[in-house]
Amino acid sequence: MSELTDKIKKKLGEYGIKIYDHYQGEIEDEYIFLAEDMVIFARDKNKEVGISFQATTKPDIVANNLLILQEVEEIESIDIMESFVFNEKRQMISGDEAFNLIIKSIKSQAVKEYAEHLCFREILEKSNCHEC
Repeated sequence: MSELTDKIKKKLGEYGIKIYDHYQGEIEDEYIFLAEDMVIFARDKNKEVGISFQATTKPDIVANNLLILQEVEEIESIDIMESFVFNEKRQMISGDEAFNLIIKSIKSQAVKEYAEHLCFREILEKSNCHEC
């Protein structure tokens, strides 16, 4: 690891941001951090950082994490990349496809909860209860 990546790792640790994994990227001077709600791509030569947030991350957490990374003086630029989610096959999906998957999931959950509500209502209305 380089000085830049060491400082990024240390800064994230200072703020209690969990790093799940980190490894050398496919590009020679690129290092990748898999952290809570985000993936960070650090490029040592250019002192650039690319950051991709999970699509369900709240805007205040995104802003806070960006401010934390800006505290690393060695970083000259931070690029915001497309958001991502993981599908049921544990594949990373990004961009519009990620947001469509989230919307589909929310709709599916809403229909499931509504069906459960109707089922419970039916049981309560049609069951013969014993009087106390």
